[in-house]
Amino acid sequence: MPLLIGLDVDGVLAPIVPYAGDAVLTPGVLDALSALSHHAEVAAVAVVSGRTVTDLARFTFA
Repeated sequence: MPLLIGLDVDGVLAPIVPYAGDAVLTPGVLDALSALSHHAEVAAVAVVSGRTVTDLARFTFA
């Protein structure tokens, strides 16, 4: 059975900043998510957030 890896945006994929709209993904995050996605037989990756879908859409996830 595959493992589920749930990652939050704020404080995990991007540093916490005073204004949520200023957040940017940490360098290397997209490469790491892409690498994990090639191992779907072992783990599934999900972005879990309290942000709205509209707000999350401004980030580019590979």
